[in-house]
Amino acid sequence: MEWLRCNFCWVKVESQAQPFHLTQCGHIYCSKCVGKAIKRCFQCGTMDTIALPLKEPLSPQIEHYFQNSADLLDKVTSAQKFQEAQLTLCLQRGDAADAKYQALKEAYWKNNENLKKLNEKYTRLKMMVVAMQQEQKKKAAPARYTL
Repeated sequence: MEWLRCNFCWVKVESQAQPFHLTQCGHIYCSKCVGKAIKRCFQCGTMDTIALPLKEPLSPQIEHYFQNSADLLDKVTSAQKFQEAQLTLCLQRGDAADAKYQALKEAYWKNNENLKKLNEKYTRLKMMVVAMQQEQKKKAAPARYTL
């Protein structure tokens, strides 16, 4: 953090024994200037802001502000690759599920058509049986002679 300076008096961080502070509005002040800055920020004019002391260990909410940006970029790149890999896996699984769904849907419609054909055939056969039974009844009925 040797590059840090107070945003008001421009004193370097290493020349101060007291920790610098980071305001809620994102400005850095030395311990001498922070008292006035939290009442009204010198840079942006924010009133009654909160300031966190910049001392080790840094709060997890702000530590990334002070890390090497190349290291942060490596972490972001690594996170992006991980997320892309997970997304690819999800998409592959989704594609596989969709392929199964499409195959099942096609089989369903084929079975539905076959069922319709079988139902039609059954109806025709049933009608044939009824017709045959009626023929049998006519043949088996005693003949009546009329004079």
